[in-house]
Amino acid sequence: MLLRQITENTNEGIFDIFKSEKELKDSPEFKGWLKLYLKNPDIAAMHKRHEEFLKYYNENMKEGLVWSRQGGKQVRKYRCTSGVRKGRTMASPASCNMPLDVSKGQTLKKTKASKQGKVRMTGIKTRAQNVRSRRLQTINRPTNKRRGGRL
Repeated sequence: MLLRQITENTNEGIFDIFKSEKELKDSPEFKGWLKLYLKNPDIAAMHKRHEEFLKYYNENMKEGLVWSRQGGKQVRKYRCTSGVRKGRTMASPASCNMPLDVSKGQTLKKTKASKQGKVRMTGIKTRAQNVRSRRLQTINRPTNKRRGGRL
């Protein structure tokens, strides 16, 4: 009786009721929609499940996505929102909670100490002068929702 009521009141099959939001993120349909949405939101709006995907994206994923340099290209990465890597930009959200490698930390500490201020000054110069870095600063700037998502 209860099972019949559940299936009559919903348009989905019986197994769709038990889908979690984690499965939505991993589904190929959502991944395809997300690629379209990041390139052209107007085209992504034509998808039959656009409202559902957009709601999930705005609630769970949007705050963590940022643009970053990798090689000679701009790529999408995730900003960690919690844990020991909070605030860092990582390639995947799963890498935010991985255990720290202490030996790598010690090696980096020694390298920075031996180079004095060279590492810091090189980074400052790159961020100030490199065209790609300046473009990424503009892209990652928060948008104004009152102006339709534009700056």
